[in-house]
Order: sequence, then C-alpha cells, then structure tokens
Amino acid sequence: LPKARVAAYKVFGYEPDILSAFNHAITDGVDVISISMNSKFPSEFIGSGFAIGSFNVVANGIIIVNSGGNYGPSPYTLTNVEPWVITVAASTTDRDFFSYVTLGNKKVLEGASFHGSGMPSGKFYQLIKGADAKAPKASRRKA
Repeated sequence: LPKARVAAYKVFGYEPDILSAFNHAITDGVDVISISMNSKFPSEFIGSGFAIGSFNVVANGIIIVNSGGNYGPSPYTLTNVEPWVITVAASTTDRDFFSYVTLGNKKVLEGASFHGSGMPSGKFYQLIKGADAKAPKASRRKA
C-alpha cells in the first residue's frame, strides 16, 4: 500500500508487555498486527491476557495474525484458538487446492482456495482495490 508503514514493538511474552504493545498499536493506528505468541497449554479466554487484549485490538478495527505454535504436528497442539484472531500454521498436506476466476476480458487467473464448488459461473462480480475493502480509520472506536 502506498501509505503503509511499519511499527515494531519489543515484547518479551509477559502479559503487561503484550497489553502495552497492543495499546500502542491502537494509538498508533496500525492496520494489522503480526505476532508470534503461543503457549504450550491452552487457557480459558477469561484468564488470558492475550485473549482479552487481542479482543480489544480487534474491537478497534485491527486485524491480528498469530502463529499456530511450535508444539506440533501432534494432534491438539494448537493453543491459539481465539476466534477473533487469524491463526496461521504450517501443514504437512502434500497437495494444493486451486480455484479460478475469469475476468470480463476472458482472462483466467489461478489462485488458492479451500472452497470446493467455486463461485456461481455466469455471474459477474465487481473487482475492487484492497484499500477500498476496509473501514476508514476515522470509524474505529478508541480504547
């Protein structure tokens, strides 16, 4: 994005540090937080500073992307399960899932998708710029 900027916050994993960084990100007007925080054991949302702080961040219009953790690939090793946070993890799946879109000029673009049936054919959808798909910063609530 032409107006994108990078903000970095040094956090050592203590809840007060995490909450402070989240509050600074809200005040600084960031759009996305990419964080790699995980625990070996899951905790209830009500007792997790990360869960409560990240909920406040999302309530202020900021997207959070978090790592899936480093304790897999055994079952039940993912501990970042807050439904308001996008959790990204590696996979050992040995196949790709492709989807296609045909533009009005008949150009076909290939991309990745988990949606098996695709969009209804014969119907046209307006293309927009990514910057037009998000809410303006002025409409965000302040903490």
